[in-house]
Amino acid sequence: DIADELIQKADLIFLCGGHVPTQNKFFNNINLKEKIKSTNALIIGGSAGAMNMADTVYCPPELEGEAIDPKFNKVYKGLGLTNINVFPHYDELKDYLVDEIHVINEIVIPDSFKYDIYAINNGSYILIDDKNYLYGEAYLIKDGKIEKINKMKNNKKNVQESLSKVVINWYPGHMAKTKREISEKINLIDIVYEVIDARMPLSSKIVDIEELIKDKPRVLVVTKYDLCDKEETDKILDSYKNNGYNVLTVDLMNGNVNSLISLTNSLMKPINDARISKGMKPRAARALIVGVPNVGKSTLINRLVGKKSAGVGNTPGFTKSLSWIRVNKDIELLDSPGILWPKMSDQEGAHILAALSSIKEDILNNDDIACFILKKLYELYPEKLNERYGITELDEDFIETYDMIAAKRGALSRGGVADYEKVSNIIIRDLKNGYFGPITFDRLK
Repeated sequence: DIADELIQKADLIFLCGGHVPTQNKFFNNINLKEKIKSTNALIIGGSAGAMNMADTVYCPPELEGEAIDPKFNKVYKGLGLTNINVFPHYDELKDYLVDEIHVINEIVIPDSFKYDIYAINNGSYILIDDKNYLYGEAYLIKDGKIEKINKMKNNKKNVQESLSKVVINWYPGHMAKTKREISEKINLIDIVYEVIDARMPLSSKIVDIEELIKDKPRVLVVTKYDLCDKEETDKILDSYKNNGYNVLTVDLMNGNVNSLISLTNSLMKPINDARISKGMKPRAARALIVGVPNVGKSTLINRLVGKKSAGVGNTPGFTKSLSWIRVNKDIELLDSPGILWPKMSDQEGAHILAALSSIKEDILNNDDIACFILKKLYELYPEKLNERYGITELDEDFIETYDMIAAKRGALSRGGVADYEKVSNIIIRDLKNGYFGPITFDRLK
């Protein structure tokens, strides 16, 4: 009765880890399979809980004595939420011994002639919806073989479709905290430097920035202008100018930022003129600097100050808190961590942010990002794809494309077989290092 009440009230049901047979018995005792049929809650299974979600649960031995017990049962009736059998923690347990028996080699692989088993690494998961969506690293153990599942070589349609539909969202706690602190301090601010990346001048613009900065004067500072396709970027920047933005392009590696200092002094002049008319002394401008992660804010600050005053890192999320920095006697800066927005409804823009290093790599599927980069280059800069990899066409499942890149770049494993994981890393790194030349992934609609 208690279980019924809790389940009906729940928005989220989490099936925890533990000993699979023991948990399975408990689920049967409370008749959980029937109870969850009427719930609209999101159900998440972790470890043993994920295994017991299956219709038919395959459970190899995990405790001492089970592998040598002739009465140990490896198959149970589960909750019927999926037909997928998972073997969790594969990266930790692939060499696991029970009763001195190698669980994978001597038990799971022989059983794979009867059951398809998905061995998933820590941090990976399968989303079960109208289709099954795989996120992270996993291996299919089937017919006595172990094969890594990835977009290029997997022939299972549901998983292949999943990798092309990866949803990107990254909004860690420090970003929410940063927005709250900016809102608390915005009345102290005179001018806002909103920093955007010239290679993605639409995608790198903070979606809900207006709610944060109110009606403060703003300068749209465009970094990495030397790396962009100026013809396309300028179309977007002109549209910003036509909408009343102060737009300033800067080359942080080779140029100077005197134009930004001059513009700041100009925007500050009416404020100080008003102070002088009231018998008050003029004061330094207080400027807030905001932007998405890894857009060049810290490098801009160091250029303004003339020395290294802000830490610079290639990892999104490097800066974690607000801090005041004095540029000179006329300008004080409030530096802020890179911020995104809670729900990225524009997944095209989210993938552009990910491709150009504004989203933490740890949460991304490299195959998905690499294939997105290839598609974007083929759409916008096919000649660059040809110059770099000798590719003039993209095949539907990317098998031939990846094989060509592997051969050209030496991304081959033993026997001359293409290493698809290495190919994905090469594509991402080539874009990051600017090897495709000037590019802009956004287009003015």
